[in-house]
Amino acid sequence: HALHVVARIAVMADGADLRKAVGSGDGAWSASGDGHGRGQLRATDGAPLPAGALARFQPTVYLYDNYPGGVGLSEPLFARQAELLLRAQALVQDCGCRAGCPSCVGPVLDDAVPLDEGPRQLALRVLRALQSA
Repeated sequence: HALHVVARIAVMADGADLRKAVGSGDGAWSASGDGHGRGQLRATDGAPLPAGALARFQPTVYLYDNYPGGVGLSEPLFARQAELLLRAQALVQDCGCRAGCPSCVGPVLDDAVPLDEGPRQLALRVLRALQSA
């Protein structure tokens, strides 16, 4: 979520113009939200996948133009990926929320989790891992 926020600002795009997805680097699956705000794993044909069906994979964050053929948003974002990761980390780290909020990590379904395991800390861990990749 934080990467999508800073990327939209970087290219001055509307959220409907620049989309986001998380999935396997080989394109075998992606994750999308269901109608209740929970993540749902999907195969390339759109069929639901159980979490246990995943073998070892290369997690990948996709930011992409939401138009056939694109409108030129993806290329400048790819060129600025290191900057975007730093800005996303700063967004999450500097947010005044306790465990994560819609402004930094997106919708938080349960803020009663321990602070070291909450959405905010998990987002920071992922962003740090992406920076070292």
